[in-house]
Amino acid sequence: DNELNVASEFFGGRILVFNSAMQIIFDSYQRDTGKTAVMKDVISAFNGQNSNYCSWEDGIGVYSYGIVSESTGKVSGSILLTYSIDKEILVLERMKETGLIISTVVMILILFVTFIITQHIVNPLKKMKGSLAKISSGDLNTSLPEKGVSEFRDISSSVNNMLVKVRAINENQQEF
Repeated sequence: DNELNVASEFFGGRILVFNSAMQIIFDSYQRDTGKTAVMKDVISAFNGQNSNYCSWEDGIGVYSYGIVSESTGKVSGSILLTYSIDKEILVLERMKETGLIISTVVMILILFVTFIITQHIVNPLKKMKGSLAKISSGDLNTSLPEKGVSEFRDISSSVNNMLVKVRAINENQQEF
């Protein structure tokens, strides 16, 4: 009995031991000793089907198994352990809250990085657009800024080289 009480305290739960008549012969809470209890998990244990599950709604875990007699090799009793899973539920809730916080922080970081990358691409395009608008209105002395990502620099450089050639052609035409 002492070992069962220690185990009951360790698990923070209740241990019931049943004999073959489904009579409770040990109750770690000392409430139901001597009573008969017909329970689904105890019947399953007597049929050789041990069970181990948690009821999240009720906040309990259940473990039952049959006690096999060494002399007959048959199930002669059953042990039912019920224990609180409130601590586990609390840990899971805290993990869920932490996961939500981490997810939120990661989303904010992703949005920030996306904004920075977008600005790195959009700003040079805006400057190119402004310069191209001046050029298309006839201001051939405008040149495109050769800043930003390499592709934009290459485009700006090509357009600027073309403008140098167009200016040269215009100067030759004006000389005639």
